[in-house]
Amino acid sequence: MKSLLFLGLILLSFTTTSSADQKWASFAKLTNSHQGQSAPGLSAVKEYLKQFGYLSTKSATFDNKFDATFHSALLTYQKFFNLKNSGVLDATTVNQMMEPRCGMPDIVTENTTANGRNLYAVGGNPWPPGSKLKYYFTSTGTTIRKRHVARIIRGAFNRWSNVANVLFKRVFIEKETDIVIGFFSGDHGDGSPFDGQFGVLAHAFYPQNGRSHFDSDEIWAPNLRFLARTTGSVDLLTIAIHEFGHNLGLRHSDVQNAIMWPSVQLQTRKATLDADDIEGIQFLYGPN
Repeated sequence: MKSLLFLGLILLSFTTTSSADQKWASFAKLTNSHQGQSAPGLSAVKEYLKQFGYLSTKSATFDNKFDATFHSALLTYQKFFNLKNSGVLDATTVNQMMEPRCGMPDIVTENTTANGRNLYAVGGNPWPPGSKLKYYFTSTGTTIRKRHVARIIRGAFNRWSNVANVLFKRVFIEKETDIVIGFFSGDHGDGSPFDGQFGVLAHAFYPQNGRSHFDSDEIWAPNLRFLARTTGSVDLLTIAIHEFGHNLGLRHSDVQNAIMWPSVQLQTRKATLDADDIEGIQFLYGPN
């Protein structure tokens, strides 16, 4: 068997970054833009809203005009993130847009079920309750200490199996797997290229298309010590729990404390399931 190319991560202990390096930092210059205006760079915000499900290519024009269609999409975005429905690109809204996040859309109309207070939404074709899902590592990047990443990934899966009737087992032959995990840079063949450091951190596919992809250009933190001391680092455990939630059938949540909230702050760990996450995963697989 070919030697395993394990999880391409580059952990740079002394790398520093600034807010100006963030993927969507240019949005800051559009703060307080409102309907009826034209502003250079507004087309990029429209592309952002399209990427995450708020704007349709059928209904929108991707120019720099703050038109009625963009205004409506912005209101939907503000509602999802529990922001003031100002319909203006106010500072709070722009700051939310600039946060690093998952690449999966927030608004999906097809094959989605929203439950209760819209606490969670599910999609795809989840596996049967009681399933023992097999996962496999693949990568095109540089290796790090395998045992550290294996421990983090195992811990992320355990967050879900601790509360739901689903189990996980690592395998070493890809054809036997349900979930394939890999770290990639840029275009990696799934139609959703990564964008370099910050911006989109990772994305995953709903069941039973079990793929979780992480952007190898991020500074991934393997532990809390590294996370605290390394500017611009991203907690691997936090993002892995989130992406595996997608693999299991959960969509993004509009509950800020939930693991399935779309965005995350740098150098922050968020590894405890919220009631929203637990209700959603137990709806799919039953309680443990």
